Amino acid sequence: MAYSIQQLLADVKSLGIGNSFPYVNSDQKICKLDAVDDGQQRISFTFTNNKTTPPTVENGNFTQDKLLLVANALSEGNAINIDAVLNGGGNKRAVLESFLAHTEHVFVCYVNGAKHIFWSPQHLHAVGKMCYFAPGVALEKYMPASQMETEFKQWLVQQPSRGQSGLFGSGPASTYCSGLKTCLQDPVFEKVFVKNLFEVQDAACFEVLVNTIKKVPGYNAYNHGWNSQALNAAMDKYKKYLDTKAGVMSVASSATSASSSVFDVFFAAIRTKPFILLAGISGTGKSRIVRQLARGCCPEKKDGQPHPLRDEQKPGNYELIPVRPNWHDSTELMGYVTRITGTGNPKYVLTPFVKFLVKAWLHKDVPFFLCLDEMNLAPVEQYFAEYLSKIETRKLSGGDIVTDVLVEFPDEILDSVLSEISREIPLVAMTKETAGDAKSEAKKRDKDTLYKLWDDFLTDWPISRLREMGLEEYTKAGSTATFTYALEAKLANLGSIWGGSAFKFGIFSRDPNGKLKDYNPNSKQIGTNEYAWYRKFGLTKDAAWNAVKEKIVSIAEAAANGDFAAVEKIDFPHVVKWKVAFLYQDRKNIKIVDIFKKEWVVLLTSGMPRNATFAERYLKLNEDRKDMDVFEWDDKILTKRRAELLGSDDDFDSDEEEESTPADTLAQSPVLEMIKRDKGIRIPPNLVVMGTVNMDETTCSFSRKVLDRAMSFELNDVEDMYTISEDGDPDVAWGAFNSGGVNRAKQMYVTAENLYAEIDATKKATNMAIGEKVLAYLKAINAVLDKTPFKVAYRTRNEMMLYCVERGGDLAKALDEVTSMKILSRIEGDENAVRVTNKLVESAAVVPTPLPNNAPKNLILLLKLVILKQLGVVDGTVTNAAVAPSVQEYETLEGKYKICAAKLDEMNDRLLSGYTGFWR
Repeated sequence: MAYSIQQLLADVKSLGIGNSFPYVNSDQKICKLDAVDDGQQRISFTFTNNKTTPPTVENGNFTQDKLLLVANALSEGNAINIDAVLNGGGNKRAVLESFLAHTEHVFVCYVNGAKHIFWSPQHLHAVGKMCYFAPGVALEKYMPASQMETEFKQWLVQQPSRGQSGLFGSGPASTYCSGLKTCLQDPVFEKVFVKNLFEVQDAACFEVLVNTIKKVPGYNAYNHGWNSQALNAAMDKYKKYLDTKAGVMSVASSATSASSSVFDVFFAAIRTKPFILLAGISGTGKSRIVRQLARGCCPEKKDGQPHPLRDEQKPGNYELIPVRPNWHDSTELMGYVTRITGTGNPKYVLTPFVKFLVKAWLHKDVPFFLCLDEMNLAPVEQYFAEYLSKIETRKLSGGDIVTDVLVEFPDEILDSVLSEISREIPLVAMTKETAGDAKSEAKKRDKDTLYKLWDDFLTDWPISRLREMGLEEYTKAGSTATFTYALEAKLANLGSIWGGSAFKFGIFSRDPNGKLKDYNPNSKQIGTNEYAWYRKFGLTKDAAWNAVKEKIVSIAEAAANGDFAAVEKIDFPHVVKWKVAFLYQDRKNIKIVDIFKKEWVVLLTSGMPRNATFAERYLKLNEDRKDMDVFEWDDKILTKRRAELLGSDDDFDSDEEEESTPADTLAQSPVLEMIKRDKGIRIPPNLVVMGTVNMDETTCSFSRKVLDRAMSFELNDVEDMYTISEDGDPDVAWGAFNSGGVNRAKQMYVTAENLYAEIDATKKATNMAIGEKVLAYLKAINAVLDKTPFKVAYRTRNEMMLYCVERGGDLAKALDEVTSMKILSRIEGDENAVRVTNKLVESAAVVPTPLPNNAPKNLILLLKLVILKQLGVVDGTVTNAAVAPSVQEYETLEGKYKICAAKLDEMNDRLLSGYTGFWR
């Protein structure tokens, strides 16, 4: 549902001209509504800041262009940051935010600590009152709150206590449940919309709601039976449970050493440069980390259904390619042309790497992780030369990151490559089989026969019968008298829903003579010997059936009333939901056509916005139908559209199997067109390449060409191997990143210039401030690296600035991390390579004056002092950069910033053998 400027003006006017309202996050800043001009579409206000002495008073207005920006951004459930939307819109942007937050359908929430508002037309609060909420919360209730509470309590009982102590650390499950159910009823949470946390059953929504709750004034002082510490513990437990139900685990609740900060570092590095080296001794789980990053970044759902890439064993956005020692060119990765085909025609051999690139292009909204296992078993510069070169061609273009072509296809084999890709790449939305469904659906149909089928069905299955229907009337294996059999078989000519899983019916009877699949008790599907159903509908057969029946009845009733927006919101498998809506709609005012496969509905309405709902798409299809009979219309549009897409004007009457062509894979046609246009494949903007590295006598060392282009990590900490616990499983430790994983891996900048060109004024100022400090830090580091091969240049400058911006938070800590990745990783050599002069040591001004004889004897030790000093300058520990810190200041800095200091100590010890380097 869309918001409009007319509605915005009406909502603000409902507040009452002359009334005043506080800012969302400050009672000291007051805005008074002076006028709302519907004709000019303008809002006038007076702003008073009582935080100044004396108070300041200003007048202002919001013009049509600013109001349009906000109205267009406020789509249903979409949380927006008013500063980002009104970038450059004046310094009173929060006034409009305040007005909107006090209207009846706009709510306040906090996303990653930042203030947002969103519009939810299904919910309302008192006009003039501000209310905290979270987008999506309680919009789709999978089960009653009481049932959710029961399941959570059962889950808690099964969790080991681990000898925890403290406030409810190992307390009874009933304590947690009671608190989650009643804590928000305390007056301090008066403005929080939800009063029972068990109503919130989506992990992502719950996370936003928790962020919002913690911003409520008085939260930290809350003490009513519980206090904020106990409430934190309960919400953490419930969040972990929601993650578990979704098939993921929360990193923050893990008992292992993998903390959320570890993931922050990984994601900051990925957003800086999506080429990562994971080094460490064998067996530390490096390749497993890549798999778990992919799993955590793979969305749960797409269009309300399980995401096609989702797989608990090997997610579809993950590919592992073992590197072999005999790789001395790129053919094993990039593919090659062969004439040994049996036909004499040349053919391109598509490798798993190339197929994975195409697949990544098909799902540009999902991060794809390629793991090059044992990456340095062969010389990286030889087999990966094209990638190392082309990754440096990245640039921002229209908001997208683009590169030069990575894999090139000669003209003579381009068509065969397209055909090969269309046959071999797993389809996402449209396959030959789906096209075949449409082919059979679009055959000329006898209208009288179809309407007779429709009439007979409604006679047998009126809505009144649906309300009283029993489970065996709905589904029974082998029976032809059930509701589901009628939908799928008897009414196949009224829009086919054949194929796919029987879970499309929500619950179904299992054939006792068939092969019964065992379902994992933690999966999204539950199965007994008699029935199988979706877990979200209930944990027992009876609970699931009651939920399914309620939804079927609700769909039929909403369709009969012509409320297809309500049908859209009902959580039920797509094809069955819309076929039921089609059958029970008002026959005198038909709005839904009998086409139910998602792919065809989208294709037939391809001119609509990508985020258009299916209710809107069906209405658009029907609008174009005008007065034509619905069945004649369906036949016509399916025939015409298929002819356009497949380049054929056949009338679908032939039953012969057509030869497969690239155009048959309709969902892939944009990607195929891109490949055809470019005569090759570019690096997908969502591709992350992660190479696992061991350093021993069987492997090759890295050149600075490779290291300059990568973000390097060392994973040698194995202390946790001596502690075994249930939650210590690597799948848990490197588990999911909640719903934010997809966005946390998305790269927004490529160069330092992009940081300084940020449109958002606040972000731009922050970026520039960070950039200036990073440049000063690098200047000091480069001064001691001068006239060595280790001196850094533009690429390292860019990536260190990008990393520090993406990392956020403590800048000195970020510099400690990225210095190890980008500078120390390049240093290696014998004593001659790392020697220093007394003059250089003196100019660095790093030797504490109480210890004149303790001057560093080599570049390694000098770098340690320089880095610690400059980190102290950044965090304020060192106030005078012209003199050396004291011994006490060095000790303090070494305790705070351990990454570079520890690594340089290790490298200095290694120099005793006559040669040193970053890599073990």
